[in-house]
Amino acid sequence: MSTPPSYIPQGAVPTSGRTPTHQKSWLARNWFWLLIALAVCGAAFLFGIFSLIVGAIRGSDVAKEAVSRAQSNPAIRGHLGAPISEGWFVVGSINVSNSSGNADLAVPLTGPKGKATVYVKAQKAVGKWNYSFMQAAIEGSSERIDLLASAAAEPQPKLPGSAPAADVPGSTTSPPEPGSRAPGRPDTGSSDIVESLNTSTPGVDAEIIQCKRSDGVLNVKIRFHNTSSAAINFYVRAPNTAYDRFYVLSGTRKFPVAKDRNGSYLAPGADSSCGLPGVCLRLAGGQSAVWWAKFVAPPVTVGKVDLITPVTTPFEEVPITDK
Repeated sequence: MSTPPSYIPQGAVPTSGRTPTHQKSWLARNWFWLLIALAVCGAAFLFGIFSLIVGAIRGSDVAKEAVSRAQSNPAIRGHLGAPISEGWFVVGSINVSNSSGNADLAVPLTGPKGKATVYVKAQKAVGKWNYSFMQAAIEGSSERIDLLASAAAEPQPKLPGSAPAADVPGSTTSPPEPGSRAPGRPDTGSSDIVESLNTSTPGVDAEIIQCKRSDGVLNVKIRFHNTSSAAINFYVRAPNTAYDRFYVLSGTRKFPVAKDRNGSYLAPGADSSCGLPGVCLRLAGGQSAVWWAKFVAPPVTVGKVDLITPVTTPFEEVPITDK
C-alpha cells in the first residue's frame, strides 16, 4: 500500500522552523553609553562653570593683594620658605556692584617648607578696597600673622626736608600692634582720656572719654583718632555686624547695649556714608570723632568693668563714674 506524497501549499510557512527576529534600534543598543556620555558632559560643564568662578575670585584685586602681602612678609617666608605661590582653590565670596562691594576670602598659599591660608575681609567704597581683616594662619600651628599690621610697619617714603623719625617726639620706628596701648601724643589738653588702645585698623586709636552710670544706664563714649596724615574710613560697626558684639563685663556677667521701647539699640544707627551699610567714621588725617552707646548698667557695687568691642582688644578695668 503506497503512502501519498505530502503536499505543502505554496507560500505556506513551516510552523516548526526558526522565526525571523527584528533588529534593535541604535538607541536601544547604546542607551547605556549614551547615559555615560551625558553624565560626563554634564560634569564637564559644571566643572567649567566652577573653574570660571574660582578663577574670577583668584584674579580679584582682594586675592592678589593678600598674596602680594604674604609673599613680602618675612615671618611667612620664614614658615613657608620661598618661593610662595597661591593655591588654586580660593574659597569665599566677593560681590561688586559698580564702585562698591565686599569680599570675604580664604586664600591658600604653598611654599617649600609648608602651607598657610590668608583670611581677608574687605569693603569697597568709591572704587577703593578698604581692608578690615587680613591674617595668615600657618598650617600645623596656632600662629596667626596680621598682614595689615605688617603693611603699616613698612617704612614710608621720606619727604624732602622732613625730620628723621627718631627726631620726632613720641615717634616709633614701627607702629604698635593692634590692641596694644596707644602711644602718647603731644599734650593737647586731652585729660579726659580714661583709657586708650590701638584699633585693628592701622593709624586709628580708640580713647574712652566717658564711662558714667546714671539711672540704670551706663553711658560710654569712645573717641576714635586718626593718627596718620591720610584720610581713613573707619567702621566702628562693620557691615553685617550687630551691636551684640559690644558689651561690658563685670566678672563673667555681660551687660549689653540697651534698647528703647521699640527694640532699637541706643547707639548710632547704620548708614551708607562710606559705601556700605554700617557705622562708619570718615576721618581726615589727624581728625577725631566720637562714638557713643548706652549700656545696661551694672549694679552700683561694681566700680570697674571691661569694655568689649569688635575693633579693639578688651578695655580692662575701666573705672565707672556715677552721676
